[in-house]
Amino acid sequence: MAAVIAGAMMLPAIACSHGSSNNNSQGNSAPENSNIAVNDDGMLQYNLEFNNLPQEQNAGGEEQAEDVFIVTTMRGEDGKSYVAKTDINGTTVTESNGEVATEVYTGTTLATTYAKQDYKPSYKNYQAFWLDMSQKADFVFDGELLKLEIEIPSDAVDGVYPVQFYFADIANWDANTLYDVTMNVGYVCINTAAPAADQPTGSALTINPGIVTAKPGDTVMLPINIVNNPGFVGFRLRMRYDSNAMKIVDAGAGADLHSKAGMTAREIGDSGSN
Repeated sequence: MAAVIAGAMMLPAIACSHGSSNNNSQGNSAPENSNIAVNDDGMLQYNLEFNNLPQEQNAGGEEQAEDVFIVTTMRGEDGKSYVAKTDINGTTVTESNGEVATEVYTGTTLATTYAKQDYKPSYKNYQAFWLDMSQKADFVFDGELLKLEIEIPSDAVDGVYPVQFYFADIANWDANTLYDVTMNVGYVCINTAAPAADQPTGSALTINPGIVTAKPGDTVMLPINIVNNPGFVGFRLRMRYDSNAMKIVDAGAGADLHSKAGMTAREIGDSGSN
């Protein structure tokens, strides 16, 4: 993201270096993408864009975040949440009959709970991308950054399902990447009480997905909030979710991003395109 910004800052100078004989300078012409615009100063605007990512992009390099993924628990017949036991080496412990040994889970965050013990999640990845350099300044605000419209399938299994951001590429007007970013976990709770999630907030920019409750067949709005925002002009954010339990049917700018960036950040329900 920072490299894109730095390159865009050079566009006006590049355009001038072509001389007056070239009336079709690339610096003042919009790229062949309806989602991108270039103003008279050569400053780029990428409208807010969302897309699904292939599952293989979740493996290796900057995309990899499995080592910090969420604990998976199962709801026992007694109503308590259980997690698989592991030994000192992190290996799953099995009983004499070959079944996985479990113990009561006492944590309150970073856990998913399913009503069916044999439930298997199916994770998908989702990306949001946005850049607006037209103001030649950072967008500084706290509040609602994004909003997801989520449909709960009629056959969804009761439980607590995470919405986890695992990658953030955020850059400011000075073409510097904001490396100190805290990414918390949000939850969609289907016929299940919301967890007492403790979302830590440090001194740096923090991304806080919301926590919503629903039942099968519902459509809910999940807000993505930010706090301690030092200012940025562009971001690329990636998240994962359980596609068995939820379907993202629409996405757009949160109220605060929309109020700052206007039509480059479409709200859900607006007539403009992503």
